[in-house]
Amino acid sequence: MSLFKATLNLAGVLYLINLSLSLTLHPEKQDKILIGRSCESSEQCVGIPGITSVCTSSEWCTCLPGYIKSREKSDCLRIVNKLDEKCEETQQCQQGTPGRESECRVTQSSPTQKVCKCKRNAVNQPGQNICYLKSQYMEACRIQEQCMSYQYSAQCLNGKCVDIQITK
Repeated sequence: MSLFKATLNLAGVLYLINLSLSLTLHPEKQDKILIGRSCESSEQCVGIPGITSVCTSSEWCTCLPGYIKSREKSDCLRIVNKLDEKCEETQQCQQGTPGRESECRVTQSSPTQKVCKCKRNAVNQPGQNICYLKSQYMEACRIQEQCMSYQYSAQCLNGKCVDIQITK
């Protein structure tokens, strides 16, 4: 068996174990239809029918706007639009306002629950909920905070991180 096939088989087994565990921990979902599968009525779909999920006119379970399917397709999760809001999966943050440079993780300030934060190599502008990659000297930037990791005297000028001590 090739490495590719073995990897696919292992991924499939892990998916089924994860799905089985999810259904064991949430027995109310056992009789529900997963997101992306065919259905006849919204009540059959996982999530909260009519609030987070719906059976479409083409008879497929889908998440309603403002929600995304979980990795296992066993629930519809709320899209998160603010940093430090509760989350279960990183995609909730990345599909929301914080964007692709955010992640869902436990922090020192919230050790018992996951919240949306900028990735460790990203920053946000105070009062804003969008994460941007940190920039190095002469790299592109959109906000001042991206340049702060480079050097204290660095600023975002004309879309690039520059050292204001050198430009004077």
